[in-house]
Amino acid sequence: MKFCKSITYHHNTKTTCFAFEEMMVCDPL
Repeated sequence: MKFCKSITYHHNTKTTCFAFEEMMVCDPL
């Protein structure tokens, strides 16, 4: 499973897969 940071965490339109706190489970692109 890959974790991606929440869009609210960073002002990035695209979901960046990263291992950090406050992360949400997203599908691997």
